[in-house]
Amino acid sequence: MDRMKSHRHCLLGVALLACLTAGSLGCSSDDDDPGYLGPPLYVTAFTDVTDAAGFSGVTATYVAWGDYDGDDDEDLILDGRRLFRNNGDGTFTETTVAADIDPAGGGAGAAWADINNDGHLDLFCSGYEDATANSLDRLYLNDGDRTFTDITTAAGVSENYESRACAWGDFDGDGYVDLYVANYEDPPGSGTAAPDRLYMNDGDTTFTDATAAAGIAGVTQQVGRAVVCCDYDDDNDLDIYVANDKLGPNFLWRNNGSGVFTNAAATAEVEGTDEGSGYFGSSSGASWGDFDNDTDFDLLVTNQRSPAHPAYEDKTHFFINFTVGDFEDWYDFSYVTAPDKALCPAWLDFNNDTALDFYLCNEDGTGKLYNGHGTGAFIDVAGSAALAVQNPLGCASADYDSDGMPDIFICASDQVYLFKNNHDRFNYLRVKLTGTTANKAAIGSIVRVT
Repeated sequence: MDRMKSHRHCLLGVALLACLTAGSLGCSSDDDDPGYLGPPLYVTAFTDVTDAAGFSGVTATYVAWGDYDGDDDEDLILDGRRLFRNNGDGTFTETTVAADIDPAGGGAGAAWADINNDGHLDLFCSGYEDATANSLDRLYLNDGDRTFTDITTAAGVSENYESRACAWGDFDGDGYVDLYVANYEDPPGSGTAAPDRLYMNDGDTTFTDATAAAGIAGVTQQVGRAVVCCDYDDDNDLDIYVANDKLGPNFLWRNNGSGVFTNAAATAEVEGTDEGSGYFGSSSGASWGDFDNDTDFDLLVTNQRSPAHPAYEDKTHFFINFTVGDFEDWYDFSYVTAPDKALCPAWLDFNNDTALDFYLCNEDGTGKLYNGHGTGAFIDVAGSAALAVQNPLGCASADYDSDGMPDIFICASDQVYLFKNNHDRFNYLRVKLTGTTANKAAIGSIVRVT
């Protein structure tokens, strides 16, 4: 599940977003070729509005959407250190300094959540180490007046590790969101894995390091690159998937119901593929979504691989959840040819036809937009959709202009790009969730529409 979408406005093409489904649509077949896709359906070109929106000359690698000022327009944070407020008229204003965001903090992934259930989105930014080996991680408490207070140390989430990714979820069901931080190397560039951290929310803007108590410290450390949460086994608690770099196995932390976890990646067959060499993938990204429209969550995991070593470096995985917690890699049947330097997948139903599509970043080439047919099969339409960006490194989707169509923000090697979605063929449903007994931002909620 895309954490940037799980707590805000869900845009549904008839009845769908990354966590929703309402039957298959748009796939042709015949007896001779049951996987035949037919032509791509309902593709309309996006418009590059980067300059007009106020992002001319801006560079970044990581992006996360979130409405921090409560005006129902999606704002965004870049690299965990540059904040842009959506003005509601198609333009954005950088408010980093005005909002008291540290421009020297962060540097990597970021995630929005309401940690104290006061109705305002707070922000955790994962980061690298500075020259003095101090972590650049930052936890910002939203003051409710478009400013933030840095409470990293006071909250108990300060650590001296290089971290690339983070995710929020109420893992113990107490109504307050907890924090998982996927750490990278220690020291940076050494190839030695840094330990991940799980912080449980005490309910008073402080956190307790529960990594050991939750069972996470008992597993061999890996070099964490991405983390995404989802109730994949449909037992009403959030589980955690961690994509690990440097040829290590990935983690699937199955929640046992009280914030204690078991690594189920091997039994669920989603840790990657070990061909007997002892090596898995260099995983670079992951995202949950029901891409075969059967009402349970599937998993897309990107990998970076060298053409010189195909025998022991994983390709991108499409793990279809055929029964609860029983996955099968569907890549060879997906019609997808993922690039060797695939990064950062993002689900979006760009044409509101109830079948999930996805954008795939490519560090060494053109980005891909795959049109889904609701059966686990896809076709690349980036060219016809005018999304053929070169060397995209990170991306995230949101309806920034509130017209019912998911737009996309792409961080490429040369600059950032904002693309407006021009599609208008189908209807949509806009939903805003507010937790009562659940956490206020409703992170982890599932909406099903028929």
